[in-house]
Amino acid sequence: MINFMSFPGSSAVEVSKASVLDESLKYTSTIVVDEIGLYEDLNIRLMELEKALDIDVEALQSIIDDTSKMMIRWGEKNELLLRINWLERLLKVQQEINNVTTYKQADELRIYISSCQTSPLKKQLQERLDDLLEALPQESIEKTDIEQLMDFAIENVGDDFINLGKSGREEVINRLYTQFGVNVPVNKIQDEVIALEEKVARLVKVEDVQILRDQLETLPLSNYPRLSSERKQVVTEQLMESRQWKGLASLDRLIHQLDAKQRVAEEQKDLQIMESGFVTDLDFNHVKDLISQKH
Repeated sequence: MINFMSFPGSSAVEVSKASVLDESLKYTSTIVVDEIGLYEDLNIRLMELEKALDIDVEALQSIIDDTSKMMIRWGEKNELLLRINWLERLLKVQQEINNVTTYKQADELRIYISSCQTSPLKKQLQERLDDLLEALPQESIEKTDIEQLMDFAIENVGDDFINLGKSGREEVINRLYTQFGVNVPVNKIQDEVIALEEKVARLVKVEDVQILRDQLETLPLSNYPRLSSERKQVVTEQLMESRQWKGLASLDRLIHQLDAKQRVAEEQKDLQIMESGFVTDLDFNHVKDLISQKH
């Protein structure tokens, strides 16, 4: 016969309240919600508001409160939140449209609801805003000194200036504006363009990677400064191998192409390692990002 008393065990004693040691704890509870049923109810309530020409603010707030109770069905919840956001946008415009006095205000409100789903209220508001845009005069936008000087250089220097690319043009204009203000002679702009392009042309003859890298750091390039130190080293080495740029903008585009090509090659290699099931020094977070992108 088995002696059950010989086995290790424990006993429980009924208590009427929690131990003194537990008084610092806060106890919470969450009501179990039928989220499928709640979603169906919220969907019907939202449809009523979406059909209306006047949004019931209290009804909308009630929907917002009830939507916050959904904790599991995130797909349905995100759909509801998107539709709520559309209604909130329409409500905001409906409340502000009577105070519109300028073309800019009307245009901003029209853009604000442009992404909302089609509804009777959206249609009504768009028609009213279109009428305002047609009736109100467009305000003249006064350009800054830099913008005026940029227009002047484009008009008077032409392609040589335009072909510097955005970063190159801004570098030239900002430097000349510091020296001369808005009254910059055309020949000074031309001289700056020529000097900058000659500096770029001389890089083709550089034989040292570090010297080329230092020179690239001094140029108004949009892509090179964004690279990490390691990536700059790789791209600089590839530039020395290719030497296929002609001008500042061409160099900037080539840097972007080389970096993009390198990124694609690295990602393909990483994916191959992951698919083979053999990961060594590959950063775990990078692997996680790649998996999420793939799926």
